[in-house]
Amino acid sequence: MRLMVLVLAALIASGPAAAQAIAPPWKQYPEPVEGFLLTFPGEPELAYPKWELVPKRPAEATVYSVRYNNGLFRMTVVDAQNTFLKEEPIVARAIEKIAEGGKLLHNEPTRVYQVYGREISVARTNGTTTLAVIFFVNERLYMIEASGPLSASSDMFLFLRSLSFDSHVKNRTKEQLDAYWDACTRGANGVQLPLIPSGLDDPRCAHD
Repeated sequence: MRLMVLVLAALIASGPAAAQAIAPPWKQYPEPVEGFLLTFPGEPELAYPKWELVPKRPAEATVYSVRYNNGLFRMTVVDAQNTFLKEEPIVARAIEKIAEGGKLLHNEPTRVYQVYGREISVARTNGTTTLAVIFFVNERLYMIEASGPLSASSDMFLFLRSLSFDSHVKNRTKEQLDAYWDACTRGANGVQLPLIPSGLDDPRCAHD
């Protein structure tokens, strides 16, 4: 299980796999209204449930999901416009909800271009794993989840790595990015300093 977590961290940190070949049934799914590009293993089914951004604050959501090769691949986009809620409690609640019924193994910062968020892994009691990345940008919550057995891990990684936002969209100020740099004095375990820290608790950084 730890191997899956380490591979997840390496793959997600490397950013979108734009150059990776896409073979059927995988297909890029651009969603300009919701502001993302994602590669699904087939045409996703759509659902429109309510999602609780924080306790007792439900909001409209759109869920795109595909079942393939013993895995479940899902993108959930929740509209947080005019809720006046902050990113931190929204993302914390999303992590809590995704981890329900399992054990949270991994919770670290990540980014796609200039959009910063969290990546997690959850061990389930049935022996499967959920890998997820969570972002809050442009007053929307994005939750990308891939769940399945170890045999489906390559599909799960491909799905997560395919996420892309507009390269001009960002959800951090210069002051926040400067704080990331200040908290990342050097690379952890003697490795080269990462180009851009993904957060205050980026495990690639050594903290004095």
